[in-house]
Amino acid sequence: MKMLATSIVLLSVLWAPKLWAQEYEFGSALSQSVGGVVTLIPASPSVSTSHPALIGFATPKTSAELSYRQLFGLGELEDFAAHLSHKHRRLGGALSMSRFGQAGLYQEYTVSAASSFQIRSDVAVGAALLYRSAEFGENQSRYAGAELAISAAYRPMPSILISAATRRLMADQVYDDIDTDPVYEASLAWTSPSEVSLGAIWTRERQGDHRFALGQILNLTQNLDFLAGLRFAPVRYTLGGRALYRGMSLVYAYEGHSELGATHSFGLSWSPNP
Repeated sequence: MKMLATSIVLLSVLWAPKLWAQEYEFGSALSQSVGGVVTLIPASPSVSTSHPALIGFATPKTSAELSYRQLFGLGELEDFAAHLSHKHRRLGGALSMSRFGQAGLYQEYTVSAASSFQIRSDVAVGAALLYRSAEFGENQSRYAGAELAISAAYRPMPSILISAATRRLMADQVYDDIDTDPVYEASLAWTSPSEVSLGAIWTRERQGDHRFALGQILNLTQNLDFLAGLRFAPVRYTLGGRALYRGMSLVYAYEGHSELGATHSFGLSWSPNP
């Protein structure tokens, strides 16, 4: 009962507008490990739900990704996400599915489809449609709705990637009595000729709240990367690693929290040869 009560309290916190995107929206273990800086990981199909234009810069062209975490180490707050993306010439597409929560307490399912179009070799645009279904208790209350995300990405030079997006554009409100404002984001990443990639992301939440995050990928060896992220307001850090072997990669991310406990994320992805 104590754990159940704790989970209910945490769920109410997660619904708070200031913490919604930072604490709740999972994406993938890889995106969590770099602080959500999407321009660092254009090859991850998880970016399609928020910045679909980045599919246009994905290398390799086809990728599948599975991720899992327990938010704050609680089994009642499980997250599972699956993503698939493919690019053919100038067109790209992606499908995503996720599940959050526990049956009998709170469960949420999302399904999204995204597409991108590469206008030029250095410019791409994209859009994503996400359907969300929420259930409280044992079928006590069910809600559903849909939202849109649109984005544009620009690569002025091989070492720099820029992306801007507007998401959470409600096509159909999940909860009729709760207004949801759009979210605006801009992200920038720089990749050195050697082994380091650095990036940042700015997010404008509802009521004018601003959030910032930094991310880093350090290539330790040909098959091993060190991953790190730093979020602000509140200050949070993430440390992780990625092991790569013949198109497969395994990701682990540790995210600390001063009050609610640590979150461990695990990811597995597969990509054929480009």
